[in-house]
Amino acid sequence: MTSPETASATPPKCGISHEQTEQVRLLNHLVKQELVLQRQPEWHLLERAGLIKKGMGEALGGLHALDAEQRADAIAENPAIVPALVAVLRLEADIHPAQYALTILYEVVRENSSRYEVMCKALEGTNLYEDFMQLLQRHGVDAYTGDRASFMLSGFMSRSRSTRFSDNEVEYFVQDRWRPVVWENRTLPELLVKNLSLMQPPSVVYKAVLCIVRVGLHVIENFLSCEEAVEIIIEENVAQILTLLEFEKWRDPDLYEEIRACIFSLDLKIRQFNNFERYLLELEKGKLRWSVLHSGEPGEVLA
Repeated sequence: MTSPETASATPPKCGISHEQTEQVRLLNHLVKQELVLQRQPEWHLLERAGLIKKGMGEALGGLHALDAEQRADAIAENPAIVPALVAVLRLEADIHPAQYALTILYEVVRENSSRYEVMCKALEGTNLYEDFMQLLQRHGVDAYTGDRASFMLSGFMSRSRSTRFSDNEVEYFVQDRWRPVVWENRTLPELLVKNLSLMQPPSVVYKAVLCIVRVGLHVIENFLSCEEAVEIIIEENVAQILTLLEFEKWRDPDLYEEIRACIFSLDLKIRQFNNFERYLLELEKGKLRWSVLHSGEPGEVLA
């Protein structure tokens, strides 16, 4: 029989909450990030091996002493840095250069998400999906590398304004089985509201709003290929909301261009929906129906 003294000496079992586990994971990533950035890859060797273009070793080496904001500015001034960093992901002999490149890219977009636009343009003509997936599917890739690579690839997917990613690629990467895990998490609404609280510092609130607006713009543009979605967008008067957003005071000048581009795309779609060809198409299908795209009231005979 166990004596009271022995029983009291046994430490009680305590479970670790999901939030605590996540905090530990983030802390480990921060420690890992510091270790990764302590030394930079030997760019001249990678340049000599032909992994990066000639002359890029010096440009990449210049990033090491800069902070995140300065790196973002450096990439804006010399976009060729981006494909050079992505090219490093294919190196299999040593994982550190890939980790270093991913950390630089990650820090830049976390500091200024508008740099995604610069990066997407700089990466035109490259096989971005294959570059990232060969790293993510590599045997034994660590959690830090996988998280950073997944973060960047998902960002590129959501911000690319072209069809550079096929539906199969997006569906394979963003697998539906993970969505219930996120949305069924009871702490998710609380987490979202907490991060949007006006009690947060103004800089935090501004960044949160900026992210929401940018995600919303890309969602609208993606929905423009769906006829039913366009009708809902028009019915909800999204065009007017976008116009109001354009006249808000944003500190990021690139956001104005994104808003105007979205307004332009939506305006073109509205014109297509209002034209006579669409009416003829409805006649051919035998599916005439009243919608917000027609003027007048249902049942009204138009002169």
